[in-house]
Amino acid sequence: MNLSDFSKQDWHRATVAGALLGGLLTSVLGWMLSPAVPLLTALVGFSIGAALFTLLITLVGSVNVKLNNVLSRVNESENELQAMINVRPFLDDILLQFGGWAMDAHLAETIVRLIQQERPQLVVECGSGQSTLLVASCLRKLGGERRIVSLDHKSNSPCRLRSR
Repeated sequence: MNLSDFSKQDWHRATVAGALLGGLLTSVLGWMLSPAVPLLTALVGFSIGAALFTLLITLVGSVNVKLNNVLSRVNESENELQAMINVRPFLDDILLQFGGWAMDAHLAETIVRLIQQERPQLVVECGSGQSTLLVASCLRKLGGERRIVSLDHKSNSPCRLRSR
């Protein structure tokens, strides 16, 4: 079983079981080493063992959470990279920047797929940025009389896009 398969309740149970087991082992060991005061030795040994095992299980759980976060980010990056690879053939020589205020690679992939399926004659878009360049490139690849109309509140956007 993988550590990432453990639920929070499983970690709690493991912590309690580990504390009890650690306490029991150290109390028996303490009792065997110091039979003169068996009850006190057993209680101190139990407390120390329980604390150490609880700390150990907590540390393992913390490392597990951090490892799962890293693995999740790696998986997200892998998916984003695959989306970029899927979009690249539709871009000609255009270099798009994904993320931030611009679209991400997953949205770009969805746009490409939608244009391929629907094969529109006209696309009307709000904004004039990375997605406009992508849509224009996809429409150009489809060929024929196809247009994109992009609405933007910035007056210099058409000049900026035409220069690209």
